Amino acid sequence: MTADLWEHPVRFRALRYPVALWCSYLVVVTGIAIAAKALWPQLTSGPGGLATLQVALQALITLLVVPFVAMTGWRAIGMMSWPSWRDLAALSFPVLTILFGFFAGFRVAGVSTVVLAIASVALAGFSEELAFRGVFLRLLQPRGIWPAVGISSAMFGLMHLTNLALGSPWYTALLQVAFSTMAGFGYSAMRLRTRSLWIPILLHSVYDLTFRLGNVEPGSAHQYAIFMLHGVGWLIYAVVILRPSVRWKLRV
Repeated sequence: MTADLWEHPVRFRALRYPVALWCSYLVVVTGIAIAAKALWPQLTSGPGGLATLQVALQALITLLVVPFVAMTGWRAIGMMSWPSWRDLAALSFPVLTILFGFFAGFRVAGVSTVVLAIASVALAGFSEELAFRGVFLRLLQPRGIWPAVGISSAMFGLMHLTNLALGSPWYTALLQVAFSTMAGFGYSAMRLRTRSLWIPILLHSVYDLTFRLGNVEPGSAHQYAIFMLHGVGWLIYAVVILRPSVRWKLRV
């Protein structure tokens, strides 16, 4: 494995304990969700809660992440890199799975809804990838590729438990934890293979847009197929991308 992008030292003491940092992040985000739900009971997770308030909360969470990104280093987390054309070929499968989410077309929506939807998914993709495929994946790197990918993906999945504070049913939250954890492996594989965080940010945002503007009926076979492709499919994709025979090409 090449070492040129592994050589950024962790200079700040708070960043030397990524699990404790994640626990603090979880507590803060959950606290924000509880406070927001208490003040605005109509707020919900997912497409049904799409509103200016939801976008504002996502912007707040993004601002909370940025200082830790700055301490870790923008270059160290892949924000200053862009993949080569050869690396882009490795994205064929995840791109096709995301396009599958739009095969039934788009739902009718007003201009304000479209603007809010795009703002919402852009902020969610940006903040979550900065945190999990950026900061946490980088800080966990000394444990090795698979431990770093596995732990950061589990952290990403468990963050979806905060949806319980917004009224999400427990079984829905658990499914989100499971599928998000598996998807986290795929996002991590993209980050490592392309050496760029912009790819997972972009694909994460477009995937979320599927449920904002795509014509996906809740409980339909189409919806469950999307979940399986994005979960199990991306987990298998990560195993292929991170296999030992090509691991020497991977960098954080």
